[in-house]
Amino acid sequence: MGDQPNVGQVATMTNALIAGSAARAFAQPTLAQANRLFQ
Repeated sequence: MGDQPNVGQVATMTNALIAGSAARAFAQPTLAQANRLFQ
């Protein structure tokens, strides 16, 4: 166990990054639609 992160931590971080960018990609057009509706 050196300073290297274990595989589980790397997988969790990778999944979080993928989920975060997917959420942003999904949310941006939705927010744009909402802005148009509420203007």
